[in-house]
Amino acid sequence: PPPPSSPPVSPGLAQAPTTVAMLMAMASADPQRDRRARMASDSARGVHLLDKLHRAVVAGEADAASLQALSEWLEGFEVPDDPHLAALARDIALRVEVELAKHEAGR
Repeated sequence: PPPPSSPPVSPGLAQAPTTVAMLMAMASADPQRDRRARMASDSARGVHLLDKLHRAVVAGEADAASLQALSEWLEGFEVPDDPHLAALARDIALRVEVELAKHEAGR
């Protein structure tokens, strides 16, 4: 006997995996986690700018652009909601304030 033929696949069924994949991706999106990641990234940027300024000072090449970048970072600084990250971010912001004050006093 000839093998049974496969039933035709309707276009709607062919799209099902894509739709399920999209729903899974949407369900796994966590806005709170994304917000914490942005806040951590912003704090890391503050540390990077401090490190950049430190290297420039050690090399005798501290410039106004580095200080301006730190000042702009501080102006946009927001304390994160996460208590652990907030404590760390406040320490970074305080260090930025100290560095800016030191360089302002040295002018």
